[in-house]
Amino acid sequence: MIEIPESNNIARQLNEKIKGKTIGNVYFCPVCQPVPEK
Repeated sequence: MIEIPESNNIARQLNEKIKGKTIGNVYFCPVCQPVPEK
């Protein structure tokens, strides 16, 4: 398990994408087709 500092916004967003979270009104999930960043 890789620990991701909460202060690191980029890493935190990546971590949330891996877990399948909604970021910037766009849903990301690890098993879906890649969604381009806005």
